[in-house]
Amino acid sequence: METSTSFERLVRSCLYNWIGYGNVNAPIWFLGVEEGGAEIWRHRTKMLEQSLEIRSKFHLQMDFRHVWEDLYNISLSSWTGPNVWRYIAAFILEFEGRDATVENINDYLDMIKEFRDAEPKNLVGALRDGSGST
Repeated sequence: METSTSFERLVRSCLYNWIGYGNVNAPIWFLGVEEGGAEIWRHRTKMLEQSLEIRSKFHLQMDFRHVWEDLYNISLSSWTGPNVWRYIAAFILEFEGRDATVENINDYLDMIKEFRDAEPKNLVGALRDGSGST
C-alpha cells in the first residue's frame, strides 16, 4: 500500500491541470522545461508550497499577466534583459515575415505578456512527466 504525504499530493495536483499560457488551439506551441520558479527563487514573492497551491488551481490555459502579476505578485515590467520571451518573439516575427528588430520584439513582447486576445496566436507551455520531474 502506497501512502503519500500532503506535499506529494500537492505536487501531483499540479502535473496535469495546466498546459500553458495562451491558446491550446493555437497553431504554434512553444514547449520547454518547467518554469524556473521566479516567484520562489528570484523574486521571492512566494514560498514553494504557496506556489504549488496556486498552480494546483490552474486551468489548461492561463492568462500570463493574471498569473504573474495577480497571483504571483510580480510586475511584468521587471522582466527585462535577455530572456526566453525575446527569443519567442523574434521567432514569431520572422515566421510571420516581419523583421525581428529590437523595437518589433519589444512591441511583440507586450502582446505576448497580455495573452488576453480572444484567440491568442500561440501557446507557451512546459513539458512534464508523471514522476514530478521536468
